[in-house]
Amino acid sequence: MLKAKGTGVKAFQGNALKLRRFEDNSFDLTLLFGPMYHLKTYEEQLQALLEAKRVTRPGGYILVAYVMNEYAFLAYGIKEGHVLENIAEGKLDEAYHVRPGADDLYAFMRTEDIEALNEAAGVRRVQIISPDGPANHMRREVNALSEEQFAAFIQYQLAVCERADLLGASAHTVDILQK
Repeated sequence: MLKAKGTGVKAFQGNALKLRRFEDNSFDLTLLFGPMYHLKTYEEQLQALLEAKRVTRPGGYILVAYVMNEYAFLAYGIKEGHVLENIAEGKLDEAYHVRPGADDLYAFMRTEDIEALNEAAGVRRVQIISPDGPANHMRREVNALSEEQFAAFIQYQLAVCERADLLGASAHTVDILQK
């Protein structure tokens, strides 16, 4: 799409665990939008973050998107009625941290999980935000808003997207890092 629009922006698709086609310090901005949703182990997540760091120039930025644990538990476990099934299958630890099974599509994070990855990778957080905030818990109601109401909702979301007390309950976060 970028080529068709003549933007001049180069985008590459590949395996976040193996970015060997790129030399060290190649990019001003590296996006990990998707890989962290699906990499299920800490080791894989750390490897992807380290690869993103490797290909990012010093002073460059890495944007990392995550799916958050509490949203997954509340939406899928409670709202959709799978909590007892998840407990029986061992997909919840004693602290209610969701642990994906072999056939599950997503890996879920808590803010402390993200901070541990950042520390291990040696990257510096500039900011962490939630693009959807707590609103995903009430998606049906948000989708039913009038245009004027939705505009007010967007202003609300922009005002609260950086609030630490809401990050963990959000569906997604975007961690803005600097190498």
